[in-house]
Amino acid sequence: MEIYKEKQTPKRSIKRSLIVFIGNVLGIYLISVLGLGAEVSQFDDIIFLVLFISLINALLWPILTRIAMPFLVLTFGFGTLILNGLLLQIFAPIFDIEIKGAAMILAPLAMAAVTTILSSLITINDDSSYYRSVLRDAEKKRKSNIKDYPGVIIVEIDGLAYEVLCEAVERGEMPTVKKMIESKEYNLRMWETDLSSQTGASQAGILHGNNEDIVAFRWIEKNNDNQMMQCSGITKVPELEHRISDGNGLLVDNGASRSNLFSGDTDNVIFTFSKIMDFKKLYNKAWYSVFSNPSNFARIVALFLADIIREIWSQIVHSVKNIRPRIKRGIVYIPTRAAT
Repeated sequence: MEIYKEKQTPKRSIKRSLIVFIGNVLGIYLISVLGLGAEVSQFDDIIFLVLFISLINALLWPILTRIAMPFLVLTFGFGTLILNGLLLQIFAPIFDIEIKGAAMILAPLAMAAVTTILSSLITINDDSSYYRSVLRDAEKKRKSNIKDYPGVIIVEIDGLAYEVLCEAVERGEMPTVKKMIESKEYNLRMWETDLSSQTGASQAGILHGNNEDIVAFRWIEKNNDNQMMQCSGITKVPELEHRISDGNGLLVDNGASRSNLFSGDTDNVIFTFSKIMDFKKLYNKAWYSVFSNPSNFARIVALFLADIIREIWSQIVHSVKNIRPRIKRGIVYIPTRAAT
């Protein structure tokens, strides 16, 4: 994808670093102004603290994340907020700043939130640094194990018809896909699914080469005491994979499954539903790309909260304007949408 090939010029790198620095300074200042546990004597002290913490992170963060990776994963990322908060708490008194109570968590969040807002306003792509980290790690791992045969990347977009995709490409709404097609290195082909065409059957067919008896998203099995089977649920999906897997799925040979229903017979899984309850597989070294930057997880939380606000505002606007038809989403939908 284009984002992987983005050229990081010195000017762009300096601009990004400056935005991060300003965002971190304003984040701590905001927490102090709101009286949330950060006590600051002079604004200059925050500047020196942020410079010092940036240096400490550059030197220590890669080591800390390597050592504490299981803890960071098993705490679903919140361990990074604790580590960030501890670093602030330990070194802030050197600069006559006190970080106490909730500020230990709120300060890293505020720093990430302000940085994200500034990056959006000045159109700096926050994601590119993450993807460069992923690509760098991948290149290191594959230097001694490069395959000489072509691979495949499959992106599933629910409910997207071939004609609609072509229309979106022609309208310029999918510029990266358009460039890929125009380069003649990629082909866009229509694929007619069998029945059932929903996610469960499609993923089972792609990842395991077998979607036998997956006839819908939910169905009643008469030969199973009329029990309902479905392509969701922490007990149902593992049972389905047990039925369809022969141990030689698409991803069994050095593959990786991310946010899928089925694993394709790989143990390299993250948020894969068929193995979501196997806590031994929750820890994965691939998480290092997420935690290699001390502000990554705080940014994820900030974006999560922003999406909650966006959804609440959307529901209010639709209600005031009485837009119809309108589905009653309820309170549970709000954090669910943001989390997914």
